[in-house]
Order: sequence, then C-alpha cells, then structure tokens
Amino acid sequence: MIRVIVCGVLLRFALHATAQLPQPSQQYDDQAILGNRAILYWKADDREITFEIIANTNGWVGIGISPNGGMKGADIITGWVKNGNGFLQDRYGIGEVQPKLDAHADWILLGAKEIGSYTVLKVKRALDTCDDLEDLPIDETLVRVIWAVGFDDPNSPADLQRHDERGAESLFLLTQYKESTPPNDAKTFDVKMERVLATSRTSDTVYQCKYVKLPRYNRKHHVVKIIPRIVEENKGIVHHMLLYECPRYTESHANSLDGKIFDCGENSDQVMPCVGVVAGFALNEESYDYPAHAGYAVGADDSPNVFVLEVHYDNPTFNSRRGRTRSAQKYDSSGMTLVLTPTLRANDAGELLIGAEVSPLMMIPPQYKKLTYPGYCFPECTNEAFPPGGIHVFSAFLHSHLLGRAIRLFVIRSDGSRELLVADENYDFNFQFNKLLKEEVILYRGDSLMLQCDYNSKDRSKFTFGGEATNDEMCLADLSYYPKIPLAFCGSHPDAQDYLWMIEAEEISGEWPYLDLNPTIIKPRDYENTRLKTAVDDYLVEEFASNRAKADYQKFLLQEANVLNACYKSDLSDYPSSWIKRTIPSYSTWPNASKSRRNCSRK
Repeated sequence: MIRVIVCGVLLRFALHATAQLPQPSQQYDDQAILGNRAILYWKADDREITFEIIANTNGWVGIGISPNGGMKGADIITGWVKNGNGFLQDRYGIGEVQPKLDAHADWILLGAKEIGSYTVLKVKRALDTCDDLEDLPIDETLVRVIWAVGFDDPNSPADLQRHDERGAESLFLLTQYKESTPPNDAKTFDVKMERVLATSRTSDTVYQCKYVKLPRYNRKHHVVKIIPRIVEENKGIVHHMLLYECPRYTESHANSLDGKIFDCGENSDQVMPCVGVVAGFALNEESYDYPAHAGYAVGADDSPNVFVLEVHYDNPTFNSRRGRTRSAQKYDSSGMTLVLTPTLRANDAGELLIGAEVSPLMMIPPQYKKLTYPGYCFPECTNEAFPPGGIHVFSAFLHSHLLGRAIRLFVIRSDGSRELLVADENYDFNFQFNKLLKEEVILYRGDSLMLQCDYNSKDRSKFTFGGEATNDEMCLADLSYYPKIPLAFCGSHPDAQDYLWMIEAEEISGEWPYLDLNPTIIKPRDYENTRLKTAVDDYLVEEFASNRAKADYQKFLLQEANVLNACYKSDLSDYPSSWIKRTIPSYSTWPNASKSRRNCSRK
C-alpha cells in the first residue's frame, strides 16, 4: 500500500509545471507533496532509507531533516544537475545562514537528471549514522522535513546561492500504520454525528457529544479496526474525536439516551457521564487496527451498550479580538466506523489515560522557551488496579495542545529502575498519532509512570491553564493494552494550596477536587468573585518575568510540588488510593531514547 501524504494539493503543484511531471525511477512505499514545488518519494528497510526528489526547477534542490522545522540542527542535502552531471552535498544547519558541509558525507547520490523543467535526485543514507554532531537519526517519530529550491545552478560547488522558495512539512519517514484486511465474517457499525453545529459565533472551540446505543448482538464480538469518517468539507475544523464507553445501562435507559446530543465543552453544565476511552483520532490520522491477538469486546453481558462520541471542533476563522467568526456557521456529521467480528481474539483490549488531570491549577507562565510539566501515576494505583500478571501495552497516543514541543512517558519499576516507554521529541499539535510500540511493554503492580510534557510559551503574554480549548493545555497519554481492567485514569492533580498562596488566595469555588475549569475565588474578600485565571494573570505575570523566577517554578514543578493521586474507573468511581498526597519523585537523569537501541552504520 502506498500512503500519499498530501501536504499541498497536486493540482496546485501542477500549476507551476512547464512540462509533464516525471515519474519516479522505482516503486516507493510513501510520497509527500512539498509545498507547490516538489514531490518526495521514499522507501526504507531496517538499515537505510532511499529518497527520490522531483522538483520543479532547473536549479538546485535542498532537503533536510530538522528537529523543529528550522535550519539550526538540521541534517541537510543540496544537489543539482549541470551539464549532465549530478552534484550532491551533505550539510548541516547552524542557523538561518548557508548550511555547512559535513566533515563526513553520509548521503550517497544514486542518480541525478533533468527532465524538462524538473530536477530529479535519488539519494540514500543509513537510518542512523551515529554522527551526533552533523546528522540526525531517522526513526519512527515524527520529523520536520524542510525543503528549498534555487532557480539557478551554483557556479561552483562552493557557490550555493540563497534559496528562492522553501517550506517544511511534518512527516513519518518510517511507516507507522500497517493496514489489515478485515476477516470474512466482519460487520460494521457507524458512530457519527448528525448535522451538529460545529462552529460558534463567540468562540474558536466547540465540543459536541452524542450518545450512541450499540446494536444488540447475540454473542460477544471483538472490534478489530476503527476507521475515522471525517466529512470532507469539515477537515479543516474537526480537530479530534474521542469515543467513550459508558457504564452498562438497562435496555430502557440505553434506548432513552440513544441519539441525544449535548454540549460537552468546558462551559457546559452537562457533566461527562462516561470517561473510559475506546478510541481516539486526531488530525491526519489513519485507521486504527488492533494487534492480531487483541480486540475491543462488545456484545457480552458485561460489555458497554452505550458509547459517547465526542468531537472537538477548532474554528480557525474565529477572530479573538473581535470575538466573532469570519465565516458562516458549519454543521458536521463526522464520526467513526467500527469493524467487528464474532471470531474472538485471545485478549480483550482496553485504554488507559495517564498524566496530569485537566485542571485550572495546571499553570504555564508566559515567556518560557522550555517548561517541563509532569503528570504522575502513583504506584498505589497500579498496585490496586492491575491484575497479577500486569497489563501489556501495545500502542500509545501522546497529547498536548499548541504549546507542546515534546512528550515522554517513563516507567518507574517497583525496584526503582526507570525505562522510557514512548516519546515524541518533535511533538506537533497538528500531526498527532497512535504510536505502535515495536515491542509490547508489560506494566506490573507497584510500577508508577511519569509523563513529561515540554512547553514553549515564548509567544504568550499571559498564563496558559489546563483546559479543553485549543489555547488551553493538556498533558496526557492514552495507552492501548490488554487484558482490559476497570481502571480508566491514573494520574496526578495539583494540590490547590500549593498554587493559591502564590496569589494570596485562600478558597475557590467548586467541590474539591472536582474544580470548575475557571473557578471563582471566594476568600479573601479582596479577591471575592474574581475568576482564578484573571487573578493569576493580574498578579503573577510580572512575578515570572525574571529568569530566576522561571527556574524556581520549574524546580517547584519537578521537585517540590504536592500532587494528589487521581485513580478512578470508567464509571467515575474512585479506587481507595485516590486523593492521597505526595511530592512527585525527582531524579537527576532519565533514560534517553536517542542514546539507546542504536543501529549505526555507514555506507
């Protein structure tokens, strides 16, 4: 199967063409359109990757692998064809200046030619050259592929002129998704919205939820594949979808709920009744296949008979200054298709959320280049909730919002040893995905988990808080595992007293620990009826202006802050260990994925 990653529109690309688009020299697994100027084809095995670039220019072409979408730190190649001869240069970026030539050339030129108005370059490189100074390893994580073209050839190899056009795209260079063929006895069931209002005249964020009653099956089935179904004209506003399982209802209660739609945003009076995640899809995601030995169970006597579909709509045309949208209201009928079979697999699969519970006390001050925020799953929770043989994790979905730059999930074993379970060091809010683990990881009773989210708030002038809106923040990981257990969430909740003293407040509204996402300060009288977020911005923005204050707050989060154990089931009932208080464990070092499991080679 060839995956076409459309980062532009092929028609738009063709508008710049002056001759027929050349075809690649071989079959490739993947391809991506780069802006309006080039197509990148690639194929990889377990040791090396091959690129073929077809660019609409008779000058030079540049492609780079960047840690952040910029030139600094990028592994770059530049190439061109002159007088029938191909030239290739291996370079590395040092900033917004001409990239320097590598001391050791690791990219190999396999072919170069001009066809009409196009330049075609074919190159290859080892996935990991172990040149940490001038190259970047290529692995399963998301990377920023930067590209540039010059309309003229260099006069000499040392005379590379400034680019005429450039851009960057987020890509997976090593294939994540492997599509499976549904079994012959498979059937489908659609869970989707029905023309719900997807935009608001007063906000850039809309959350809509819908109850969906499952069909009655005469026996247990396994869901083996879930396919996102996003209405084509709404792909620019459907940010993500989540499917939740509800506690099993009586037949009459389930019938009364079926089809009901409700506002489930942060300002809604409706309490989300179902918190056990079944599946989730974010921007650009493909279908989700369960491993061959696991599936999500439906149709059994104890299986859920009602789901809630939640869709987050993000309206890019909303003008926050004017407080209104620039476009007409839109309606949506997106959702998911569940593929299920009566041929049961060996294990019932489940989903487990790990991290920092969404709370207004999750505070990210402005003007941080990097702030690491922790979410912690206590060992008391896993000791109570996990089965004797542990749970087997086979994939993970890492999630934060616009400020997120990197997310890492660590396992802290009962003996104190630490392992990196999964990481995305190049996190992109607009390119989230389920990451399939190369090998399943077993989590045992007494293990704890630490989720770390790195944020960059340099462009913010006010605090950012935990919340559901796009401009709020989250720090969560959704783990897919088996065998299924009742545990739905294991994470940490900030201790209010650690934060209220910063603004000299004593009491806030809401039943602790279930706070509103923007509670009102009750005491002292000076702050009475003031919203927490307003008080924090008024009182603390200047306090965090100094580098010393920024460093102190980072130390506080990672070493000194008290957190409460949030450990609850999909029916919202707590485990006995919930709401115990402690400081998050602190370590001077954590395992680093980039320094382990290396497979270095030079060709």
